[in-house]
Amino acid sequence: MRKIKHNPNQISIIDTLQLPLGHGGKRDGAGRKKSEPTTTIRVPVSLIPTINKLVMEHKGKA
Repeated sequence: MRKIKHNPNQISIIDTLQLPLGHGGKRDGAGRKKSEPTTTIRVPVSLIPTINKLVMEHKGKA
């Protein structure tokens, strides 16, 4: 495979016309939506099913 040498004096057509590429950058409404703050707690393993049920009821999914 032949390696292509980059000429530092060469100017790209994109650079000279300063055209927007149409991709990348920030977009309004993009990303994860903010939700209620959470925290981590330690509970006995035997209580996990009870706590999961309580959380689902709180979210209205049970």
